[in-house]
Amino acid sequence: MHPWLTDQSGRACLQNGADGIFYATNLATREMLSADECARFQRPYDLRVLAAAGVAPFNVMHVCGQDALFDAFADYPVAAFSWALGPDNPSLADGHRRTGKASMGGIPNSLGGYSPSDIGRRVRAAIEEMEGRWLVLAPDCSIGIATAEELLLAARNAARTGV
Repeated sequence: MHPWLTDQSGRACLQNGADGIFYATNLATREMLSADECARFQRPYDLRVLAAAGVAPFNVMHVCGQDALFDAFADYPVAAFSWALGPDNPSLADGHRRTGKASMGGIPNSLGGYSPSDIGRRVRAAIEEMEGRWLVLAPDCSIGIATAEELLLAARNAARTGV
């Protein structure tokens, strides 16, 4: 576990007004860890941090990367799960079925090759896939700071109006 990431850091976030923590792993892919290694070396530390933040109403677990060990985290005590959509990872609806928690995603993290209408279609598809429930519309991962504002607004507008 990183020395700066402790159960106290999660608690400090909450004491300073956060409604939860966005807790992420980028090591839990089949390329980097086996399920047994994840359970042995990662899970105990994750659960310690999440327990310290457990009083918060909105903690999120982000499982980063393709071919992620998604099921290793399915029972984590969080309100929502975030992950990169892709051929080796679950769909939004499948993620919800596997966890019983909200799915956070639906907007591609690399928006550079998309037009505003493309983004609108992706947003509407995510909402439709989730039947308008159990979805926190968000990027599949981080979005670059240089992303054009019109693309971000296209996502917002599609979510608000369905157009």
